[in-house]
Amino acid sequence: SDTEPAIREAAVGFLLNASAEARGKLLELLALAAPHGLITPTMLRRMIAMRNWLPVSERGSLDQAIKSARKSSIECAPWPRSVVHQVLCSGVDGSGALTLMTIAEEAGKSLVAGLLVKQGFGVRDAWVRRNVSAAELAEIFEHVAGEIELAETNLDYARIVGCQALAINLDAGHPPPFAFLDWAEATGLTELNPKALPVDGLVVDLLNEVDKKCLSKGAVSKTLRQSADWLEENPTLETWFEDNIESSLGTSRTPRAKRLAFLLAGPLQARRRRWAELAAWTALSLKHQRHQRDWQGFAILARELLKERPLDEIGLMKAIADTTIVVMEMKGLLGTRHAA
Repeated sequence: SDTEPAIREAAVGFLLNASAEARGKLLELLALAAPHGLITPTMLRRMIAMRNWLPVSERGSLDQAIKSARKSSIECAPWPRSVVHQVLCSGVDGSGALTLMTIAEEAGKSLVAGLLVKQGFGVRDAWVRRNVSAAELAEIFEHVAGEIELAETNLDYARIVGCQALAINLDAGHPPPFAFLDWAEATGLTELNPKALPVDGLVVDLLNEVDKKCLSKGAVSKTLRQSADWLEENPTLETWFEDNIESSLGTSRTPRAKRLAFLLAGPLQARRRRWAELAAWTALSLKHQRHQRDWQGFAILARELLKERPLDEIGLMKAIADTTIVVMEMKGLLGTRHAA
């Protein structure tokens, strides 16, 4: 039937199933189908696109199916022609999550594509809505804008985020959701391959582009002091706080200064590398935004967190400690362990 190829093309998505057994079964079926011309050009393109997203141990079977399909004279379908009009991104929140939204056009019809990634997890969610009207588009963005702040960015940033998230997925042993492929097709991002960006290397790359005048000892100290005020320009920083530490923080009767000192010397010090990662990814995000804000300060702060700079010399870290106390007090008032 006319629908059978489309069903087979969608079924390739099970290569990204969470179950290794399910992926293995599909790989067997693809290997059997390929010599008989049952692989469509779109299936072949998707198989090639997803190849490096799979565990290394599974790629050999997929390579065999791809080779058999090509021997059967199956031509790889071109990627959908997507015209991207706008790419928007959120800030990096305290959990390490960030959102990308793309407005594009495919075959003359509007679409909106969303991607949610999280440091330490990889691709968390992806979705595409096609054939959206101007009114529906406005409604979607009104809803999203009520939840998070979005700024205009570019496809280069979307590619970096997508590739890094894939690397995390691969390392963690869980493939991205099939909708991630739909997102890549909708945004025209071909050849997305896992590429890890460890924070040390990311910071070095960022600092290579920082104005050298900003790196003098005095300038760095000034930046770190002034970082306490960054929350005014970056509302996402209000979500940066330590969680689930109520039992070790003391009671509301414990002097605030003592609790702040405890946080800086204890939980924040123990996880300073994670905070460096959030600062570095924030710098990268700001650097790629159309209306660039101060990304250089975040890059410098990330470097200092990776070194041994005392946290009480870093204004933003003191602000994070303060936000942590406020959140813990709110939890106490609400009688719940879940902050808003």
